[in-house]
Amino acid sequence: ERDALVRRIGADPRYAVEASPEPEYYAKQAESANALYFIVVGLAVLAGIGAAFGATNTLYAAVQSRRAEIGTLRALGFSRTSILVSFLVESLAIALGGFAIGAVLAALLGRLVSWLLGGIAFGAATFTANVIQLRVGWGDLVSGFVLALVIGLLGGLAPAARAARMRPIEALRRA
Repeated sequence: ERDALVRRIGADPRYAVEASPEPEYYAKQAESANALYFIVVGLAVLAGIGAAFGATNTLYAAVQSRRAEIGTLRALGFSRTSILVSFLVESLAIALGGFAIGAVLAALLGRLVSWLLGGIAFGAATFTANVIQLRVGWGDLVSGFVLALVIGLLGGLAPAARAARMRPIEALRRA
């Protein structure tokens, strides 16, 4: 029955429409949303790379400014591993603090934009406008959390290793 209707609509020149099943119609609508999704993910990855460099720079400065403390801890008998772990924990704490602030701001801004504008409209491939509501879901938060952990770990690894390799006498002498 459906196929007969599709053929009749396709054969009648009065209709300037295309008949398609509902799943196919929504799949076409989603194509433009998928492109938007990949752009957003790409921007997030680029921002994450920049954040990792920022975290690395911040922790190198922290290591440099704490040379005396690192030398003192090493002279008191703290192991290289404990120094490394302490700087990695600091790096992860900074990253998770940034995640918490970002998650709250994203949720608030998403609700504000949806409330003020009623959503975000963008053109679709089928000459219609799709309106999406900006909401932060649990999957988004988990992805952001994992990305924050990776940024904190990668950004803090080299400075933490540098702090752990310091010899007590050299660290105290240069302080």
